[in-house]
Amino acid sequence: RPELAAINPHQPAETLQGLLAIVHGFDMHLRALSGMDQFVFQGAGGAHAAYTQAAITRAYFAARGELDRRTEIISTIQTHPCNQATAATAGFQVITLPLEENGYPSVDALKAALSGRTAALMVNNPDDMGVYNPAIKEWVRLVKQAGGLAFYDHANFNGVMSKIRARDLGFDACMFMLHKTFGGPKGGGGPAVGAYGCSAELAPFLPRPVVVRDPASGLFRLDHDR
Repeated sequence: RPELAAINPHQPAETLQGLLAIVHGFDMHLRALSGMDQFVFQGAGGAHAAYTQAAITRAYFAARGELDRRTEIISTIQTHPCNQATAATAGFQVITLPLEENGYPSVDALKAALSGRTAALMVNNPDDMGVYNPAIKEWVRLVKQAGGLAFYDHANFNGVMSKIRARDLGFDACMFMLHKTFGGPKGGGGPAVGAYGCSAELAPFLPRPVVVRDPASGLFRLDHDR
């Protein structure tokens, strides 16, 4: 649409109120669906959003002085490969749990993989075959108990929308691929968007800018501050 395509990112915010309202409104919708505290839309697809998580994990533990020992990210064989690939690209060692008899890795397998080196769990659930891990809440609890972060790849959100929320399960962050659930176009880094949301604790590490609304004036603006 030309009225969107012709917008210059350096225009004053007061000339972008319509577009900023759309972005902010969608942020609010995704917060309601996930329980997260802030979303960003810079990611041009799911892999970019997964890399955002890996980079935020790195920044989070660096800020806590733990990055030298929090070196491992746990995933599963049925999780989308972008999770393992982006974790490795961000400098983490990846532990990939295999499937077991019920179609997903067991809690015991997760326990065996957890240690003081664990930085995060990156997983999608259900997987592309529709198999849902019924112990996912326990998985998140165990990861958090070990001091790691938990990331939910919502590639298959359609089947659980309005039934579960990532934050209610204990996850620290999640992502949505807008072409899979919300009818956005898929374009290999073009029009596609990987929406990334996280808790207030991780929000200071988000890429900027984010769209915020001034409570006094009701106007939208781009917040570049970290």
